[in-house]
Amino acid sequence: MKRLVEVGEDFVKDALVARYNELYDYVGNYKTRACWDVFVEAVLEGGLLEETTPRDLVDNYLVNSDICEIDDRRNEGEKDEEVAERLDPIYTHEADDGRKYMIFSFG
Repeated sequence: MKRLVEVGEDFVKDALVARYNELYDYVGNYKTRACWDVFVEAVLEGGLLEETTPRDLVDNYLVNSDICEIDDRRNEGEKDEEVAERLDPIYTHEADDGRKYMIFSFG
């Protein structure tokens, strides 16, 4: 499909945030909140909008994303880097609350 209109990053980000705010109270959780900035950056940098809409991306992120805390998957004595190397997430992220997360998919 050929694009008829080009839009800027601010427009896309505003669309993502608007849908997130509509839906979060129904299906969001602390993990999707903690990793929201990583998701938005990936959308803006990674071209995830080529075959979908901001609305569908956010819905899928909130409902189907695979995010866990590193501590939940750590074997005894393992360092963060060792856990990440063993499980190979697409992103690791330390949130503002100090928790460390591994993101395996955005949905």
